[in-house]
Amino acid sequence: MPPPDSTPQRDGLASRWHVLLHTLALIAGWGIFAWSWWLVSDQPRTTDDLRNLIVGAAIIMPTLTVAWILHNVGIHRRKGPRRAVAPVPLRYDIDFNGRRIVADWPTLQRARTVVIERSDGIKRFACEPEAEPAAPAPRQAPPRRAAEHTDFEMTES
Repeated sequence: MPPPDSTPQRDGLASRWHVLLHTLALIAGWGIFAWSWWLVSDQPRTTDDLRNLIVGAAIIMPTLTVAWILHNVGIHRRKGPRRAVAPVPLRYDIDFNGRRIVADWPTLQRARTVVIERSDGIKRFACEPEAEPAAPAPRQAPPRRAAEHTDFEMTES
């Protein structure tokens, strides 16, 4: 595997062709799917074909299910019951494009904002510096509500 710094970056044109080819493959796949259904719906229907399909499904599906159950029972007999999830090394040194990763993961876990920078085959994760919190505004009394309009007049006695 070449060192991460020597991996060529994809230019915009290659990326566009990649997207175009994927789009064409997607359209072709859906076209073949629709054409196949058109061919099937255009054929005459016979009860023999339907009966064969039902009998085949009634035999094949239970057979596959029992085979899968026996496979899992065999694994259980060889290894015993699961007590925990298998340990997996949590290393993230190189991303899927081959760039080297530089990050302080414990600090990033507490960060409110993470900035990701890419340059020269390196992807750097950094915390965005926090702005100084503004001083809290002095607490004010809530504004008084204007007297509500009533249908009667108040008089002094």
